[in-house]
Amino acid sequence: MNVPPAAALLLLVWLFDAAKVAIEATGGQVLNGPNEIPGGDFSMNGVDPQGAEFALVGARKG
Repeated sequence: MNVPPAAALLLLVWLFDAAKVAIEATGGQVLNGPNEIPGGDFSMNGVDPQGAEFALVGARKG
């Protein structure tokens, strides 16, 4: 398989739901999630307006 090198950006966020709103409000897109992780945290994958992919992990407060 010929796969180009890439970096993975994983961000731990304190306000998970607010981060999702901020991504969408600034031109980013949520690709999947939020997905519950066993133990109580959540994850989601997204892409910023320039096309860089990233993942967020954090607890949903409230």
